[in-house]
Amino acid sequence: MVEVTIEILVSGIVQGIGYRPFVYNLAKELNLKGNVQNLGDAGVKIIVQGSKEILDKFIELLEENKPKLCIYESFQVNWETTPSLFESFEIAKSSSETKGIGFSYLPPDVSICDECLQELDSKERRRTDYPFNSCVDCGPRYTVIEKIPYDRPNTVMTDFPFCSECNKDYKNS
Repeated sequence: MVEVTIEILVSGIVQGIGYRPFVYNLAKELNLKGNVQNLGDAGVKIIVQGSKEILDKFIELLEENKPKLCIYESFQVNWETTPSLFESFEIAKSSSETKGIGFSYLPPDVSICDECLQELDSKERRRTDYPFNSCVDCGPRYTVIEKIPYDRPNTVMTDFPFCSECNKDYKNS
């Protein structure tokens, strides 16, 4: 089977909404190799390797199953046949690199979602009564960002360290 490498460049609302974990989980599910990375122009770069058939499915699922807050302004796929470059799939450290493929928007602030409201009221869950609960589908984005790429250290939240459990969640999703 011939491995193919593709670079996918996306712009729109693709940072601060759980897009990289979504891409990571999809790539792992399809046994693909490569990485996903936030860019300095608020876009995202995906480099992924696998068979053409599986990569076609990956692209289809990126478009069909995107996160709730995701809006694609541009979705550019560059195909090439290269030797295997990766051994696994990972979320790469954000880059100040810009690709200029389309306009990216800062993600909006979104009111608390039903799942986070349920977590506030549940006595069995760790965020019970925590007034600042949010997730990839809700919470502040636009009002807390200081610069892009959108990563926690680039927001006003950098002064509020995660507890050990939340830090595990952040690093593993």
